[in-house]
Amino acid sequence: MIYLYGYLGAGVALFTWIYLWSLWKARQGESAQAGPLSGIRVAHTNLWERGRAETLMVVLGLGWVATCWPWFVYWRVKERIWGIDAPALVDEPVFAVEPAHLLERLTVGEVEARETVFDPLGAAPNLPFGHLNAAWRAFIEGGTEGDELWSFSADWRTAWDNMERRAGYVRVREGAPGEHFQTMWKELPLEAERGRAADAAGRGYMSGLLRRNAD
Repeated sequence: MIYLYGYLGAGVALFTWIYLWSLWKARQGESAQAGPLSGIRVAHTNLWERGRAETLMVVLGLGWVATCWPWFVYWRVKERIWGIDAPALVDEPVFAVEPAHLLERLTVGEVEARETVFDPLGAAPNLPFGHLNAAWRAFIEGGTEGDELWSFSADWRTAWDNMERRAGYVRVREGAPGEHFQTMWKELPLEAERGRAADAAGRGYMSGLLRRNAD
């Protein structure tokens, strides 16, 4: 328990220093350097609203720094070394459609017939992809003669080890998927991911068992 108290105490001390430093900067007519707590001071014309807003910001800031202060220290040290454009904590991989993700070759007309929006309330235009029609037209016009249009669906693992499902349409040139037009992007539930992993593990176990028995 003493380690927990020490951890939280260090966070409170760090927050106190940050807050007093920001007050001193404000009195000097300078703005504190942009960072996670750059918005801690809130200006209001009404004295009561200003006091209430600043109290709320102090409470929230104290809770955040007291519990996550190692991240804040890391962020400040990283900024000092590399500047504002410091490298991210985790390099996020760039999504790209792979041949295994391809589903069906389609024509532009088939896609537009499939994706035309019919909104009885008139909130979206009755065009392919509705409000995204301009982006779709730009995607189509960016192709060259000989390109193929395919639908795709991909289960993608992010740098934070989350599974996402992405779907849409992609231009395929000489058998290689290129630029894609994404129509669906959702995070897969953890239970579904575990179910697929367990199913794959079960199939692998049965396959190995059958091979051993055959030998």
